[in-house]
Amino acid sequence: MISLAKWDWLVFDQVNRGLDISGLDQVAILLSSNLTWWTVVSLVFIGSVLLRRHRWIKALLIAGLCLGAADAINSYALKPGFGRLRPCHQKTVQLRTGSCGSQFGMPSNHAANGAAFLVALGFFLTPGATAIAAFVVVAVGWSRIYLGVHFPSDVLAGFLVGGMVGWFFAWVLIKTSAYVVSCHKGEATL
Repeated sequence: MISLAKWDWLVFDQVNRGLDISGLDQVAILLSSNLTWWTVVSLVFIGSVLLRRHRWIKALLIAGLCLGAADAINSYALKPGFGRLRPCHQKTVQLRTGSCGSQFGMPSNHAANGAAFLVALGFFLTPGATAIAAFVVVAVGWSRIYLGVHFPSDVLAGFLVGGMVGWFFAWVLIKTSAYVVSCHKGEATL
Protein backbone atom coordinates (compact mmCIF):
# COMPACT_ATOMS: atom_id res chain seq x y z
CA MET A 1 0.00 0.00 0.00
CA ILE A 2 1.25 3.48 -0.87
CA SER A 3 1.76 5.99 1.95
CA LEU A 4 -0.07 9.30 2.02
CA ALA A 5 3.20 11.20 1.55
CA LYS A 6 4.08 9.18 -1.57
CA TRP A 7 0.55 9.53 -2.94
CA ASP A 8 0.66 13.30 -2.34
CA TRP A 9 3.95 13.68 -4.24
CA LEU A 10 2.79 11.38 -7.04
CA VAL A 11 -0.47 13.26 -7.64
CA PHE A 12 1.17 16.63 -7.01
CA ASP A 13 3.85 15.95 -9.65
CA GLN A 14 1.24 14.86 -12.19
CA VAL A 15 -0.89 17.97 -11.70
CA ASN A 16 1.96 20.44 -11.18
CA ARG A 17 4.31 19.24 -13.92
CA GLY A 18 2.19 16.97 -16.08
CA LEU A 19 0.01 19.63 -17.68
CA ASP A 20 1.65 22.16 -19.96
CA ILE A 21 -1.17 23.82 -21.88
CA SER A 22 -0.84 27.39 -23.13
CA GLY A 23 -2.93 29.78 -21.05
CA LEU A 24 -3.55 27.33 -18.20
CA ASP A 25 -1.27 29.23 -15.82
CA GLN A 26 -3.37 32.38 -16.24
CA VAL A 27 -6.61 30.45 -15.64
CA ALA A 28 -5.21 28.89 -12.45
CA ILE A 29 -3.92 32.25 -11.19
CA LEU A 30 -7.31 33.84 -11.90
CA LEU A 31 -9.12 31.04 -10.04
CA SER A 32 -6.84 31.49 -7.01
CA SER A 33 -6.93 35.28 -6.95
CA ASN A 34 -8.62 36.84 -3.94
CA LEU A 35 -9.35 39.90 -6.08
CA THR A 36 -11.41 37.75 -8.47
CA TRP A 37 -13.58 36.41 -5.67
CA TRP A 38 -14.02 39.72 -3.87
CA THR A 39 -15.09 41.27 -7.18
CA VAL A 40 -17.66 38.54 -7.92
CA VAL A 41 -19.14 38.55 -4.41
CA SER A 42 -19.22 42.36 -4.32
CA LEU A 43 -21.05 42.55 -7.65
CA VAL A 44 -23.60 39.94 -6.54
CA PHE A 45 -24.09 41.78 -3.24
CA ILE A 46 -24.51 45.17 -4.95
CA GLY A 47 -26.93 43.62 -7.45
CA SER A 48 -28.88 42.05 -4.58
CA VAL A 49 -29.17 45.39 -2.80
CA LEU A 50 -30.19 47.24 -5.97
CA LEU A 51 -32.75 44.56 -6.88
CA ARG A 52 -33.92 44.31 -3.26
CA ARG A 53 -33.23 40.59 -3.06
CA HIS A 54 -33.22 40.32 0.73
CA ARG A 55 -32.81 36.54 0.64
CA TRP A 56 -29.57 36.93 -1.36
CA ILE A 57 -28.25 39.58 0.99
CA LYS A 58 -28.92 37.24 3.92
CA ALA A 59 -27.31 34.32 2.06
CA LEU A 60 -24.17 36.32 1.24
CA LEU A 61 -23.84 37.63 4.78
CA ILE A 62 -24.18 34.14 6.26
CA ALA A 63 -21.79 32.66 3.69
CA GLY A 64 -19.31 35.47 4.39
CA LEU A 65 -19.41 34.75 8.11
CA CYS A 66 -18.86 31.05 7.42
CA LEU A 67 -15.92 31.85 5.16
CA GLY A 68 -14.41 34.08 7.85
CA ALA A 69 -14.82 31.38 10.48
CA ALA A 70 -13.19 28.75 8.25
CA ASP A 71 -10.32 31.10 7.43
CA ALA A 72 -9.68 31.91 11.11
CA ILE A 73 -9.86 28.27 12.24
CA ASN A 74 -7.44 27.23 9.49
CA SER A 75 -4.99 30.12 9.87
CA TYR A 76 -4.76 30.28 13.64
CA ALA A 77 -5.41 26.70 14.79
CA LEU A 78 -5.09 24.00 12.14
CA LYS A 79 -2.15 25.16 10.00
CA PRO A 80 0.14 25.79 12.99
CA GLY A 81 -1.17 22.60 14.62
CA PHE A 82 -0.40 20.38 11.64
CA GLY A 83 2.81 22.26 10.87
CA ARG A 84 3.07 20.68 7.43
CA LEU A 85 5.29 22.53 4.98
CA ARG A 86 3.98 23.43 1.55
CA PRO A 87 5.50 21.42 -1.32
CA CYS A 88 7.30 24.55 -2.57
CA HIS A 89 9.03 24.83 0.83
CA GLN A 90 10.18 21.18 0.70
CA LYS A 91 11.81 20.89 -2.71
CA THR A 92 12.02 22.62 -6.05
CA VAL A 93 8.66 22.50 -7.81
CA GLN A 94 7.24 24.26 -10.82
CA LEU A 95 6.02 27.32 -8.95
CA ARG A 96 3.57 28.91 -11.37
CA THR A 97 2.76 31.89 -9.21
CA GLY A 98 4.93 34.67 -7.85
CA SER A 99 5.12 33.36 -4.30
CA CYS A 100 5.05 30.07 -2.44
CA GLY A 101 2.88 31.55 0.29
CA SER A 102 3.15 31.07 4.03
CA GLN A 103 5.21 28.27 5.49
CA PHE A 104 2.41 25.80 6.25
CA GLY A 105 -0.14 24.42 3.82
CA MET A 106 -2.31 21.86 5.64
CA PRO A 107 -5.26 22.47 5.22
CA SER A 108 -5.59 24.78 2.23
CA ASN A 109 -7.34 28.03 3.13
CA HIS A 110 -8.54 28.52 -0.45
CA ALA A 111 -10.20 25.08 -0.38
CA ALA A 112 -11.64 25.56 3.12
CA ASN A 113 -12.95 29.04 2.41
CA GLY A 114 -14.50 27.94 -0.87
CA ALA A 115 -16.15 24.90 0.72
CA ALA A 116 -17.48 26.92 3.67
CA PHE A 117 -18.91 29.55 1.33
CA LEU A 118 -20.39 26.88 -0.94
CA VAL A 119 -22.02 24.87 1.84
CA ALA A 120 -23.49 28.01 3.41
CA LEU A 121 -24.86 29.18 0.06
CA GLY A 122 -26.14 25.65 -0.55
CA PHE A 123 -28.86 26.33 2.02
CA PHE A 124 -30.19 28.99 -0.38
CA LEU A 125 -29.23 27.84 -3.91
CA THR A 126 -31.05 25.52 -6.27
CA PRO A 127 -29.39 22.11 -6.87
CA GLY A 128 -28.21 23.20 -10.33
CA ALA A 129 -26.64 26.41 -9.03
CA THR A 130 -25.04 24.47 -6.18
CA ALA A 131 -23.50 22.03 -8.68
CA ILE A 132 -22.05 24.89 -10.74
CA ALA A 133 -20.65 26.55 -7.61
CA ALA A 134 -19.20 23.20 -6.48
CA PHE A 135 -17.43 22.83 -9.83
CA VAL A 136 -15.85 26.25 -9.35
CA VAL A 137 -14.74 25.40 -5.79
CA VAL A 138 -13.16 22.14 -7.00
CA ALA A 139 -11.44 24.09 -9.81
CA VAL A 140 -9.98 26.46 -7.22
CA GLY A 141 -8.69 23.45 -5.27
CA TRP A 142 -7.10 22.04 -8.42
CA SER A 143 -5.49 25.42 -9.14
CA ARG A 144 -3.69 25.37 -5.79
CA ILE A 145 -2.02 22.07 -6.67
CA TYR A 146 -1.31 23.13 -10.25
CA LEU A 147 0.29 26.39 -9.09
CA GLY A 148 2.66 24.39 -6.86
CA VAL A 149 1.58 25.68 -3.45
CA HIS A 150 -0.45 22.76 -2.03
CA PHE A 151 -0.47 18.99 -1.86
CA PRO A 152 -3.68 17.20 -2.88
CA SER A 153 -4.31 16.16 0.73
CA ASP A 154 -4.02 19.83 1.81
CA VAL A 155 -6.84 20.65 -0.59
CA LEU A 156 -8.97 17.64 0.43
CA ALA A 157 -8.50 18.50 4.12
CA GLY A 158 -9.48 22.09 3.33
CA PHE A 159 -12.67 20.92 1.62
CA LEU A 160 -13.53 18.77 4.65
CA VAL A 161 -12.83 21.47 7.24
CA GLY A 162 -14.56 24.18 5.23
CA GLY A 163 -17.58 21.99 4.57
CA MET A 164 -18.00 21.19 8.26
CA VAL A 165 -17.46 24.80 9.37
CA GLY A 166 -19.78 26.11 6.66
CA TRP A 167 -22.55 23.68 7.55
CA PHE A 168 -22.31 24.25 11.30
CA PHE A 169 -22.14 28.05 11.23
CA ALA A 170 -24.78 28.40 8.50
CA TRP A 171 -27.15 26.08 10.35
CA VAL A 172 -26.68 28.00 13.63
CA LEU A 173 -27.09 31.39 11.94
CA ILE A 174 -30.17 30.32 9.99
CA LYS A 175 -31.80 28.79 13.08
CA THR A 176 -30.92 31.85 15.16
CA SER A 177 -32.31 34.27 12.59
CA ALA A 178 -35.50 32.20 12.28
CA TYR A 179 -35.87 32.28 16.08
CA VAL A 180 -35.31 36.05 16.18
CA VAL A 181 -37.93 36.57 13.47
CA SER A 182 -40.43 34.35 15.33
CA CYS A 183 -39.73 36.32 18.55
CA HIS A 184 -40.39 39.55 16.69
CA LYS A 185 -43.72 38.13 15.50
CA GLY A 186 -44.55 36.85 19.01
CA GLU A 187 -44.57 33.18 17.87
CA ALA A 188 -41.43 31.91 19.65
CA THR A 189 -41.63 29.43 22.46
CA LEU A 190 -38.84 27.90 24.47
